[in-house]
Amino acid sequence: MFLPLQKLTQDRLTDQQADLIVTNYLPYLFEYHLQADYDLVNKLPDANDWARIKDRLVSTVGYLNYDRSE
Repeated sequence: MFLPLQKLTQDRLTDQQADLIVTNYLPYLFEYHLQADYDLVNKLPDANDWARIKDRLVSTVGYLNYDRSE
């Protein structure tokens, strides 16, 4: 799920039962009482950030479907 800042609330995060939070804003990790794993990325995610996110998703769900031609 991708949430715009206006819809990001503690209740929403809790209700959605997120497994992984990806953010580029460190205070979010402390502002909300998260029980999910998290990944802090650069302000503009780079190739290393995306590779790390992909690896985290694969380890969370066990697979990742994507078009390798892209």
